Amino acid sequence: MSTPVTTLGKEGVIKDPNLKCDYLMCCFFFTKYSQTILYRDQLTSLPKLIQQYGDDPLRIRDALETSLNAFLSKFFTTTSVLVTLEDTGDNPGIKLQIEAIVSDEAALTPGSISVGYSLLTKDSKLKSIIRQLDGGEIYASP
Repeated sequence: MSTPVTTLGKEGVIKDPNLKCDYLMCCFFFTKYSQTILYRDQLTSLPKLIQQYGDDPLRIRDALETSLNAFLSKFFTTTSVLVTLEDTGDNPGIKLQIEAIVSDEAALTPGSISVGYSLLTKDSKLKSIIRQLDGGEIYASP
C-alpha cells in the first residue's frame, strides 16, 4: 500500500509519486543518523552507511541496497533497488550506481518511477552525488 509522505516544510503532505520519490531520496542522502532522540536507531542515512562501511566496497553496496529498499518500501507499494560497484581505475575511492524503481501499483510495470544516482566515496566520506538522468550534480564536496 502506498503511503503519503508528511513533511514539516511548505510541501505538507506529498502524494504525487514523482515528488514523493525525489523527497525521500533527498532525505536518504542528507539525513544525519543522530539528528533525533525520539527515533534513535530508526533513521535510514547514507552518511551513516558510509561511516560504517566506507572502506569496504562489497559491504557498503549490500548495506546500501538493503537499507534503501527497506526505506522506500515504507512509502511505495512495490520497490526494486539495485546497487552496483563501478571500477574507478587508478583513482582511490568507491563508486556506486543506484538504480531504483518504485510504484504505487501492485507491480512495477504500470506507472513506475525510475531513478538513478552515481555516488563517489573516498576515505569514508561522500565526495559526490550525480543524477544519472541528466548528469546533474546534487552534491560535490570541495
